[in-house]
Amino acid sequence: MRRTAFNVGTLVAYAVLIGIFILDYLQSRHRLAENGLHYRKLFLAGGFAAWADIRQVRYSTWPKQFLIKTYSGQKIRIYGVLVGLPEFAEAILAHVPQNAIEEETQTILKTVANGNQPPSWWS
Repeated sequence: MRRTAFNVGTLVAYAVLIGIFILDYLQSRHRLAENGLHYRKLFLAGGFAAWADIRQVRYSTWPKQFLIKTYSGQKIRIYGVLVGLPEFAEAILAHVPQNAIEEETQTILKTVANGNQPPSWWS
């Protein structure tokens, strides 16, 4: 009986976690602008990050996302499966200082700007 309760609890925990990821994917919004990036998050208010305010851009194969950090402390996640990813990659490469983009991430952004998908942890 104790083992069954643990299994059910584990299953529920995974379901909640997956549900949060799905909601975040569905609710997150990003819009490119001449001078920066407008964004909306799942649980927090959105905002605006000026290109000049971006201090770091890096890519993570799990969960397949670009992580943007600003000088003002904002963290913005751009998932690798979103529509408009090539335009996002072009904007980052064009407007963000190259020293703010990790070297490996620059290569991935160039690949994405050419219309290819970013790598996954399994690829």
